[in-house]
Amino acid sequence: MAEILFKIVDHVNPDPVKDREGAYKAGMPIAVFEDGHVYGRMESKQQWLAEGFSYAGWHRKTAIIRIPGVSVAKVESIIEPQTDNDSGAQLRDTGEGAGVPDILLADPNAWPLYTFRRRRWQLKIADVPNVVKQAIQQYGEYTTTPAAIRNYIKRIRDDVQFTGLD
Repeated sequence: MAEILFKIVDHVNPDPVKDREGAYKAGMPIAVFEDGHVYGRMESKQQWLAEGFSYAGWHRKTAIIRIPGVSVAKVESIIEPQTDNDSGAQLRDTGEGAGVPDILLADPNAWPLYTFRRRRWQLKIADVPNVVKQAIQQYGEYTTTPAAIRNYIKRIRDDVQFTGLD
């Protein structure tokens, strides 16, 4: 079973480029783990409580979504950064500070990919059913099926559905 740790609230950097390139936004996956991963108290509300911290003190910044029957290998692409711009042009890091589209380079493969956005995919938290929102709020985690969650994981630049659960 895959377990995906998601950011639930936006992290904001005052620099708009750094904010886009490096700040986790609500719904962005942070990491993917195998079933039974031992989470730290800042990742798991249950671990937070087990270590004696108060229910009211939980930060509500992360949530764990468990998807039985789906392997980590199948969904690990969910944590890839977005290396194309919002028009879909693949970008390269030429050291000039901003990504340069492949089409402008004589040999694009000579340059590493440029991280345009921290993640390519996002759980559309505002769109998930209320029962999911309530479970995340109350427990900090939710167990679901591929069919129940697939419509809410979208590519950020164009809202195309994530197919890694199929």
